[in-house]
Amino acid sequence: MNRPLFSKNTLEVANPTLPSKRILSIDVLRGIAVLGILIMNIQHFSMIGAAYINPDAFGDLTGINKWVWVLSDLLSSGKFMSIFSILFGAGIILFTTHAVEKGRRAGRLHYRRNFWLLVFGLLHAYLIWYGDILVAYSLCAFLAFLFRKMKPVKLVIIGAIFFIVPFLLYLMFGLTIQYWPQESIDQNMQSWMPAIEKVQQEINSMQGNWIEQMDVKVPGAIFLQTFLFFINVFWRVMGLMLFGMALYKWGVLSATRTKKYYLRL
Repeated sequence: MNRPLFSKNTLEVANPTLPSKRILSIDVLRGIAVLGILIMNIQHFSMIGAAYINPDAFGDLTGINKWVWVLSDLLSSGKFMSIFSILFGAGIILFTTHAVEKGRRAGRLHYRRNFWLLVFGLLHAYLIWYGDILVAYSLCAFLAFLFRKMKPVKLVIIGAIFFIVPFLLYLMFGLTIQYWPQESIDQNMQSWMPAIEKVQQEINSMQGNWIEQMDVKVPGAIFLQTFLFFINVFWRVMGLMLFGMALYKWGVLSATRTKKYYLRL
């Protein structure tokens, strides 16, 4: 006999968390993180892709434009994404713990949940916004699940190892750049400061219809989900997810520590 796609048990797990079961401090942090990420995405929405790292690439970095970029980069860049990654790691512990308490198969539910997050992220990245981060979260969550039973100290140590890898890779690139072929150096310089024609081409595509925008969105999504993912995003998000698991196990994220403890943080 074929099993139904949705059983009573499956539907029960899929129900929203009851208000009495929610952790207010985590909900507040998650809301702040989402709004903070929007600040950085606004930059990306309003300028060419290269300007996200090098605002001079879009020109007119003077006066109010300069200070808006400086403040948003200083206060927002990477910070809210980091908070969200930490909370995602804590969420893995929360979700699987609740599943086990209800007698469910935590692993199956976790991987199913993140499989659909991956599907949604891919659709979002290639059809709407190539700066999508959900693909990275879902892929990292597949691996992070395996660490969920570790003690907090081990999670922090392994998370730190993950987190430091991108810095070592960038250091290696910096030390070896003098040995790169000139063609590779020129390509990197063009990415840092694209020619006026390239800038105008990107603007025209993004101001065109949905099909015309694919000339920018598809290559951008592929770049983010391949090169940038393996050189930076994977390591960073994995490390932060493991930090989030440790912080949740220590009771830091659930606001169960003393005020003095949080002031020291």
